[in-house]
Amino acid sequence: MFKSKQLIIFVATGALLTLGGVSATSYSHGNVMVNAASVQQQTQYQIQSASRRRLRVVKHDARLWQHPYNPGVKSVGNVDSLAGTNKVVHLNLEAKVDGKVRYYQIGRQGRTLGWIDAKDLAIPKVYMLPYRYVSQFWPSHADDACEAASLMMALSVKGKGMHTPLRNVVKRIPRSTNPQDGYTKDPFKLGTGASIYPRALAKVSRQQFHIRAKDITGASKKELIHDVTHGNPVVFAGSYKMRDTQSDHSLVLLGYRRGYFYFADPFSKRYGNVIDGWVSTSQFMKIFTAKKRGARALLVY
Repeated sequence: MFKSKQLIIFVATGALLTLGGVSATSYSHGNVMVNAASVQQQTQYQIQSASRRRLRVVKHDARLWQHPYNPGVKSVGNVDSLAGTNKVVHLNLEAKVDGKVRYYQIGRQGRTLGWIDAKDLAIPKVYMLPYRYVSQFWPSHADDACEAASLMMALSVKGKGMHTPLRNVVKRIPRSTNPQDGYTKDPFKLGTGASIYPRALAKVSRQQFHIRAKDITGASKKELIHDVTHGNPVVFAGSYKMRDTQSDHSLVLLGYRRGYFYFADPFSKRYGNVIDGWVSTSQFMKIFTAKKRGARALLVY
């Protein structure tokens, strides 16, 4: 990853450069840093992080490039499978010219796709993060481990744990009388009241999958919207199918459209059945902030 505001000129492999009167050739697909006067017909880009920006969707089929475009830069494919859909992409890096963004490096589900012209992207009306559904019942039978199952779905947004059995993850989580430190009771047996809180789940994310996570208990609606529209899922304390019940359950927040949150619920007992849906933000906050749940939440980012 390039440092913020670093001046970089991307040059195709084999391009002849003159550096202080000495000819030099770039022998890899990497970047070569030179002064503006050294290369003719090469656009100078300022490369910096784009993580502060919201997710985007691809407006139409477009080329992807190995680097921000310059003559000789290789194409790495196109975005036809994403074009005109609601499939969101992350913005990893941005390339600016005279303060204006010309290209973005985009990615999806933990995989970098390439650089795309900024004009080919649009801000979506509906945000739905890509993820892999994980049930607490099948195929692993960690029947009381709704928190860990929700964490696995959140990690899949980042491309992690895609083929890791839930049972293996739960086995490695410490047991404790304090849910801030590990699972209480038996998470493999339904109805035991096993529980684990965000602080301990954050350690699971960092130690087992090397993905950043933090306790955001008490997060506001505005903060939750910000998190999910920037590509970061949230594991939260709620209720079954986000109905206004007395159940104490964990789910994962994976999307947003005006007035509604999108969630996935791991409490699916029938093999292959996915429980997910939309809930109004007002209903969500009512359930989330109920005294028995205390607005517990974990951000995976």
